[in-house]
Amino acid sequence: MPQRLLYHILGVHGYQWDQIFSEDHQMICVISQSRESLCCSHCNPKRLISQGKVTRRFKTVPLGSQQIEIEFAIPRVRCRACHLVRQVKIPFAKSKKRYTKLFEQYALGLLRFATTLYAFAYLFAC
Repeated sequence: MPQRLLYHILGVHGYQWDQIFSEDHQMICVISQSRESLCCSHCNPKRLISQGKVTRRFKTVPLGSQQIEIEFAIPRVRCRACHLVRQVKIPFAKSKKRYTKLFEQYALGLLRFATTLYAFAYLFAC
């Protein structure tokens, strides 16, 4: 069930489900990426040296009235081909954003039918 939840409902593909817990009235889904699936975000080869991780949280679509965030320890890697140290690409979120692409589509769809103030209150549970 958890892998299907990630894939179909949250729009997260190619990651492993590590744990799920509740914090401050929201559900936190912790995911990870296998070492074999990592590649350089600049030149794409898989010849990498691990350089640590940076943990980030991404807001995603709510499940009913439950707010959900995805927590992901993004690997930092040094590429042996281009010699750059970078974070790997995250296909489910745009660069430098704290929300998923699916959440962005959901929010824009909600704005078609609701006022901005109502949509904000609904999405961020104010």
